[in-house]
Amino acid sequence: PGQLQQALAAGAELVVTDSNKLRAQRWSSLRENYGYVQQVGVKPLATDPNDNPLPLFPGQSTDSQTVDQLAGTGEHTDIASVRATDYGNTVTYAPADRPGGALDDDVTTAWRVGAFTNPVGARLQVALKKSVTTGQIALTQPITGSRNRWITQATLRFDGGRPVTVNLDDSSRTAAGQVVHFPTRTFRTLDISVAATSAGVQPDYSGYSAVGLANVSIGAPGAVTPTDEVLRLPTDLLTASGPSSINHQLVLQLSRDRADPAEPFKADTERQLGREFTLPTARTFSVSGTARVSALAPDPTVDAALGRSTNAAVVRANSSGRLPGDLGATASSAFDGNPATFWSPGAQGQLGNWLQVTSPTPVTFSSMNLSVVNDGRHSVPTRLGLVVDGKKVRELTVPPVTDVSRQNATTTVHLAFPAVHGSNVRLVIDAVRDVKTKDSISGLMNDLPVGIAEAGIDGLRVPAATRSVPAGCRTNLLTIDGKPIGVRISGTTTAATNRGGLTATLCGAPVRLSAGPHVLRAAPGSKTGIDLDRLTLGSDAGGGPAAVTASGDVVDASAATPATRAAAAAVPTVSVVKSGDTSYTLKVAGATVGSPFRLVLGESLSAGWRATVGSKSLGAPQLVDGYANGWSVTPAASSFTVHVVWTPQRVVWGALALSAVAIPVAVLVEFLTWPARRRRRQRRRGEDPDPASTDAAATGATGAVTAVPAAADLPRLESWRTTGRPATLRLTLVITVAAALLAGILITPRWAPVVGMMALVALRWPRWRLLLRIGGALALAVSAAYVLEVVARYHLPTSGDWVGAFHKVSSVSWLAIILVAVDVAVAFALRRSASVPPLAPGPAPVEPREPADSGTTRTESDTD
Repeated sequence: PGQLQQALAAGAELVVTDSNKLRAQRWSSLRENYGYVQQVGVKPLATDPNDNPLPLFPGQSTDSQTVDQLAGTGEHTDIASVRATDYGNTVTYAPADRPGGALDDDVTTAWRVGAFTNPVGARLQVALKKSVTTGQIALTQPITGSRNRWITQATLRFDGGRPVTVNLDDSSRTAAGQVVHFPTRTFRTLDISVAATSAGVQPDYSGYSAVGLANVSIGAPGAVTPTDEVLRLPTDLLTASGPSSINHQLVLQLSRDRADPAEPFKADTERQLGREFTLPTARTFSVSGTARVSALAPDPTVDAALGRSTNAAVVRANSSGRLPGDLGATASSAFDGNPATFWSPGAQGQLGNWLQVTSPTPVTFSSMNLSVVNDGRHSVPTRLGLVVDGKKVRELTVPPVTDVSRQNATTTVHLAFPAVHGSNVRLVIDAVRDVKTKDSISGLMNDLPVGIAEAGIDGLRVPAATRSVPAGCRTNLLTIDGKPIGVRISGTTTAATNRGGLTATLCGAPVRLSAGPHVLRAAPGSKTGIDLDRLTLGSDAGGGPAAVTASGDVVDASAATPATRAAAAAVPTVSVVKSGDTSYTLKVAGATVGSPFRLVLGESLSAGWRATVGSKSLGAPQLVDGYANGWSVTPAASSFTVHVVWTPQRVVWGALALSAVAIPVAVLVEFLTWPARRRRRQRRRGEDPDPASTDAAATGATGAVTAVPAAADLPRLESWRTTGRPATLRLTLVITVAAALLAGILITPRWAPVVGMMALVALRWPRWRLLLRIGGALALAVSAAYVLEVVARYHLPTSGDWVGAFHKVSSVSWLAIILVAVDVAVAFALRRSASVPPLAPGPAPVEPREPADSGTTRTESDTD
């Protein structure tokens, strides 16, 4: 707080971003380590042991994070929270598969779970703000993305009551969904769990897609208002600055969490921006940012965004779909007269894909010059269905085409057929000579897409695109508090086709916002053709709109003032005279005596860095730029030298020097003491390193025979059966309770009394300790036998999920470990409780001799 007030007093700019999100985080891969943005206080239904987020700020709270609101302030939804046991897959997070995707009334988003694993038991929970009375729900399974498996049975629970199992049929895999009926009831919480899938039980689920729900509609249509994701920006900065924030420039930086559309296995986390923020005072903002042509929009929408006319007076093209992320692969590419461009659908199944062209006036044609891509990297069509005005009129056989090695090479074939007449012409792929590739994730073989460079039909050619994207003022891209905001998009068509960034700026008056909460929403690019990927709202000190550059960046207002320019000119120059791994020598020139400046070292902040001018220290480093070391310097001269040293290196050098001395000393000691240690080892083994000395030691000076002790330091096997005094009551209580808790936590609660009782019996009746030993050995043997049997039966491949195939025996494995641990604890307790310590080995007792004057004659053999 003190540093914040100091920064505010110095005229700092205020920047609020949406980058510090409340979300899960894994460290299992180099990418896709973040989960979806969570609601405050709403935890997943099951704990993810791999979720280990790294707090960005020490002691941070949700006030300094971006969190999910489900709906913005003033917007209505009947849903309080949506949770699930899991989503995506077990390796990386797939935030686009978040639970909320099933309750947003958008069938293109979905809750998905269980990719590459068995999803049975996965559960989705919907909590409502108020109770609802109904006897039906509508369930829609995913209708987009990879789908080679689906749910066949689901279990419903209402407010945790008795389960209701329902069968899901083919209608659940349509956009309308399947209406499931049950006895009417009133509830506030709905649980839906996966009971069975179309794949059944398999030894290995590699290559199987996730299953899930794209839409859950509770009650009659409209009975429960769906939700939509709105992320609330951090509130701590503007709350702390309060009304005085009006004296500072304020910038709100918003970025859409998106994916590369060229990677079909990953989807956008956010289909469009939705943000909520709260202002302490009224202000006026400029709005600018970066836009892109949406890769999810249909072909006609993309053509319009790229400046190609799509009105009814010109020839227009469309298709069933195109290669993900390739805006140059639209249907128009097959009707533009350019053989270097081509239409290509997505990978996997090619049959049934189509492209079509619509003419404002009917045409008659009896031939076609078909150019296909035959570079060995594309499948090649062998038969096409010709559909004219909705009616299939011809089957066109494509002559054999031989592949060539040049990438994107094309071959043109001439197709002749009886004349047809119409204005809408569609070509459907009915058969292909497929070219396959192995999917790097699932390991399955997939069909590579076909490529049609030209479907040459006289009179059917689409118009060319303009050189720049249409720059008109668009009011269908952005709203704030429900009011449309005019936005102009500018940039070249080439950049737009390559998914490059386009500049977005206001085309109307600056946006005036009152104090209090506000909700900003961008329209989905799949409908408008334009994605707003980054937006910046800027307001200068005093509350006026910030200036924006031609590229859409907010101008730092303080940089434009004469005082700031003068201060920038007075900043001294710094040159590096000498640098090493742990030190720098810097030369400062052009400083103004008595005018402080900040010296910044581009190394992460650490107290180990020390900066000095001569013999004077510059003090402890301060945080600069959010990560770096910095020192405040008040120069006493215009030029001087600064030495920067990483002081912990001194300890490292000392340790290395000590090691350099210790290693040869240790080798010398080892060499000098080796003969003596060898003799001791031989004596412990009962060997005779020196027979003469041994005999003398054994007979002694008087000739008496002395017994040689057994090797007391050799390890001995402990008996399986144990007797002795019971453990003390205190140790008995502690070990019994600890054993029960350990079993209840690591296995299941029902095992707690069993393990606790076994520990109690072994502690009070030591001879029954045998139960712990036999139990642990048997559990380990069962676990190992199960693993060997499963591997032998199913020939499991080695992969990251190999261990997951043995989850059924995990409890037995934990039982073996716990019983061994309890046995060690019992052994410790019994030793502590023994009243007499174990006897140490010693010389054999010698019988007392009779007095010499007894008159009894004894022989040496009698004595022996």
